[in-house]
Amino acid sequence: MENRKKSLLLSSIFIINFISLIYQVVWVREIMLIFGTTALSISTILTVFLSGIALGSYFCGKLVADIKNRYRFFGIALVILGLYCIASLSLFDLIRYPFMYLSGSVESSLTMNLLKFFFSFLVLIVPTTIIGAMFPLVTYLYSEEFKNFGRDVASVYLLDTLGASLGALLCGFLLVPHVGLWLTSLLSGLAYL
Repeated sequence: MENRKKSLLLSSIFIINFISLIYQVVWVREIMLIFGTTALSISTILTVFLSGIALGSYFCGKLVADIKNRYRFFGIALVILGLYCIASLSLFDLIRYPFMYLSGSVESSLTMNLLKFFFSFLVLIVPTTIIGAMFPLVTYLYSEEFKNFGRDVASVYLLDTLGASLGALLCGFLLVPHVGLWLTSLLSGLAYL
């Protein structure tokens, strides 16, 4: 594969995970506004986030070889992800009132936690599954010849992790405090497009 394509793929996985961790921070903040600032609320969103990533990685890893036009699939997935992420804060608004209504009649902490998980799952499973599909897809595209597979996976993983780390850092300390949740969400979603 030519170096230009490899550079673009590495840049894309960096940007994808940079933005995905921005969204994780935004979603945690939004969930805390709905569910409260308990450790369980944060654990709930992390569970859904990681479950979606696991599902996306698993299914895309199994199916990536069968996808006819992988670059088209990659582009379409990013457009869907960008649009969904832009709409995500509105989706949280849609679950706010049903959650408040249902939680008012719940007495069991187990039922309350299952309710939190259910509503988080409804909003977050689609984007997190797409985010999870990106690593195996980009790894497959980057290493199509499979000559240096170990080194290729390491390169993709390095940029994946670096992007995620910087995204969380930038979002938590700069974007949300200075720009706000809504504008951070909008700008990050547009970056996917």
